[in-house]
Amino acid sequence: MANTLKVQIDNLIGSGLASTLYDDWLVAGARTIVDILKAEDLERHSSSVSVPITTGLSVSGYRIWKVLVGGYDCLQYPAGFETQISDSGSLLRSSAFTPGYIINAGTLKTYNGSNCAGTLIGIAYPSAIDSSTVEDIVGVPENMHHAVILYSSIQGRIKQISSLADSIATAITATLTTLPTPLVSSLDVSSHLTQLETYVVTTEDIELATAKINEIQIIIQNWLQNTAGEVKIELEQSVLKFNAELEQMKTKVASYMQQTQNYALGLQQLQSEYHGLINLYLGLPQGGEKQ
Repeated sequence: MANTLKVQIDNLIGSGLASTLYDDWLVAGARTIVDILKAEDLERHSSSVSVPITTGLSVSGYRIWKVLVGGYDCLQYPAGFETQISDSGSLLRSSAFTPGYIINAGTLKTYNGSNCAGTLIGIAYPSAIDSSTVEDIVGVPENMHHAVILYSSIQGRIKQISSLADSIATAITATLTTLPTPLVSSLDVSSHLTQLETYVVTTEDIELATAKINEIQIIIQNWLQNTAGEVKIELEQSVLKFNAELEQMKTKVASYMQQTQNYALGLQQLQSEYHGLINLYLGLPQGGEKQ
């Protein structure tokens, strides 16, 4: 039995993300692939949709392969040609054997001398995919199925990196809350913690982040050495606890940066495989700039 789409993505990036996120990424990825399908795949995977008289058909949800009226291929005309292809005196007038169609403001209408019913042959873009239950994607050829999985995995990897950044930023910011109010005024390290967050989240510089933690610890050491009397006795335990948390922060920063680097490498690999598969399908040189 084949794996669900969620399992297929989890196999590439690991579990932990909600399947509803996968659902949205799969829809976007499937649309991207449907938009680049070659004529032979459009022909093999298309289905037919009726084009009503008068109201026409909204085509925003379809990749069109061809349009038919009475079994004959339609020619496409510019949106402003409705009068010409319906006028019996016009050289551009459509007929039963030479039908035409117009797309105006996203609505397709068909003509065989006048407005008539027709048929759109094409692939409907997926509007909803339940990654936790389905194993395939309707309208996407089997040889491009993995491309949709890769597209979704790339988005998932980016989400994982973003979540790591959010987690470490929260951990850094939360550290200050362990300090009692009287201590904050005498041991002001808030600006240093802000700078630490910048080094970790924005510049992603583990060396500067570690150096900043060491700097904060020196400030703490100086405070302990230079503060005397009842104030020191009352607040010393909080300072020591804060210092211990900074030691833990060093470990968190190092772990975060290692995870980020691993995820970034994995992201590069996924992107390379995705673009390689697209280029191979389109007959483009491997390593090209096709997005």
